[in-house]
Amino acid sequence: MPQAAARVSRDRWIPWSFVAFFVLLVLADGVFVALALTSWTGLDTEQAYAQGLAHNQTLARTRAQDERGLRSRLDVAPDGENVRVEFALMDRNGDSIAGGIADVIFHRPTQAGLDFAFPLREQAPGRYSGIARLAAPGQWDVRISVSHAAGDYQTNKRVVLR
Repeated sequence: MPQAAARVSRDRWIPWSFVAFFVLLVLADGVFVALALTSWTGLDTEQAYAQGLAHNQTLARTRAQDERGLRSRLDVAPDGENVRVEFALMDRNGDSIAGGIADVIFHRPTQAGLDFAFPLREQAPGRYSGIARLAAPGQWDVRISVSHAAGDYQTNKRVVLR
């Protein structure tokens, strides 16, 4: 009998180890839930509902842009702590389209609050450029918008800047 009593007292920790494991699991899940709720706003697109309603208009503008046969070339490169943007807009024959007003928007897909925009100046007919301070290195979605009397033009490009 003394052997059985010693064995019972020695094996008492086994059920408590299961309890401790599940308590630790619940605590870890609680930490992960708290981090998830406090680290992301949940809002990815400003005015998403209004943009969804205007989706057919966006598709019509895209078709009209494609029908005009406009082409572009976009170069984005880091320049020290800045970023340099070079953009060229051409018609279907490869001729430069001059006289537009160009703007660029840098959108950070992985982190809110770092987006920035700046205008591009026309350096030569149909050739635009600009430089701005880079908020942070990494992945960016670059959107160029050109307003022109012949019609507006827009293009997007994802870049990684180091």
